[in-house]
Amino acid sequence: MTEFSGELIDKIKHFELDAAFVKAPANDPDIVKELLYEEELVLISNSDYNDIEKVLAKPFLMNTKGCFQ
Repeated sequence: MTEFSGELIDKIKHFELDAAFVKAPANDPDIVKELLYEEELVLISNSDYNDIEKVLAKPFLMNTKGCFQ
């Protein structure tokens, strides 16, 4: 099942799921949480941008609601 973190947490709280992988912290005392792994953020850019300052000055896209969880 692929849904946003909040929806998965809600399904756990309503006994529709036994467990879920989420990227957002679950700050609910009724939910048991366990960090399984940490991922390294990797930036991939065009080879024309060999200066990190130039890369970081450009606009970029990110998913504000979350990717698949």
